[in-house]
Amino acid sequence: MYCGACARDMMLARGLMERGHDMLIVPLYTPLRDDNPHLPAPATSAVYLGGINAWLQQVSSFFRILPPAFDRMLDNPGLLRWVSRFAVSTKAEDLGPMTVSVLSGREGLQKKELERLVDFLHSQSPPDLICLTNMLLSGIAPELKRQFHCPIVCTFQGEDSFIQAMSEPWGSRARELMASNAEFIDLFISPNESCTHRMLTFLPVPREKLCIIPIGVNVDDYNRISDTEQPVFTVGYLSAITPAKGLDILAAAVLTLLEEGREIRVKVAGKTLNDKYLHEITTMLKNSGRANSFEFYGELEFDRKREFLHDISAFCVPSRLQEARGQAWLEAMAAGLTVIGPDNGAFPEMFSEDAGKLIIPNDPLALATVLRELMDDPEEVKRYGNNAVKRAGEVYSLNKLILSTERAYLQIAGQPCPDGP
Repeated sequence: MYCGACARDMMLARGLMERGHDMLIVPLYTPLRDDNPHLPAPATSAVYLGGINAWLQQVSSFFRILPPAFDRMLDNPGLLRWVSRFAVSTKAEDLGPMTVSVLSGREGLQKKELERLVDFLHSQSPPDLICLTNMLLSGIAPELKRQFHCPIVCTFQGEDSFIQAMSEPWGSRARELMASNAEFIDLFISPNESCTHRMLTFLPVPREKLCIIPIGVNVDDYNRISDTEQPVFTVGYLSAITPAKGLDILAAAVLTLLEEGREIRVKVAGKTLNDKYLHEITTMLKNSGRANSFEFYGELEFDRKREFLHDISAFCVPSRLQEARGQAWLEAMAAGLTVIGPDNGAFPEMFSEDAGKLIIPNDPLALATVLRELMDDPEEVKRYGNNAVKRAGEVYSLNKLILSTERAYLQIAGQPCPDGP
């Protein structure tokens, strides 16, 4: 619910439905979030493999024998959203046993939940194709293949980083199960060359079963109303607040510039996934006497997110991860911003043609140097912003994502592909 993948999947589903395809959208674990209220949200089924049920069945055999009425109550979307407001762990090191269990499919402790999902799908029209949105869901692939005998597609989302962060023996066992489940998947879709290379190293997947389809954005949704410059150079951070995303790196870099006597501000928005981490950062800022140079906004809905992007000079999330997608950076590019990201993962490919600034990963001083150069050269900031919005529109357009996905789905399903838009 936090990373933007739900919103992207809903955009893709909406586009495919507008192309005339029938789709059944089934949320797993949590309700889906679609952050654009100006477009009709595609209808979804009830939540299956709900996060509360999955966890309770992991820790207690009592919940594995409860009747379906109780399961449906615990899968209530409102309850799942309410629980997600609290300290729900998303750390890989905490989730090894449950991840292994879910990847085990019918052999896992969530077997009852898988059976409920299969029963529901049998009550619908038989599918021509099933798409799993990431490999962490691949535990259901063997049973779906046995039950429905149709092609199964799975998108890569950088799952290797999550699995590699697990303690042993859970990480190795999860990887083994993903490799076994991959045999039941007919096509894998990767967002870029970097993710493709990593996942082919991580999983024994034949290269011919994989295609690359870049992520997409509707540039028109983020167009700036004017090119008015901010009176003070302002850096925006819009992502989950967790050590993996590197807000502390940005804070340290900006403090370096403030100590030099420079005027710079930081605006921070996003879901806080680690309260202790945020407290450490705010305490550091207060102790430095520079806290008034930082503004914190929390989670933003679509309109406020767009306003946020229009009210900053540059966008920077100095992630410690090798990001597989970079959706937040792409949205900032669509808004015509100079974007800054680590020199790894998706970004060398995304930022080519001077569409963004690459920095040495996990290095506050290197980031401070890049920010200093941008502050000293407003024309360079404009040039990078213009290149960014051009590349977003030409290479990462939402229409390209929709048409490329449609073609991949139809080809693997053995159906004719329409020509043109």
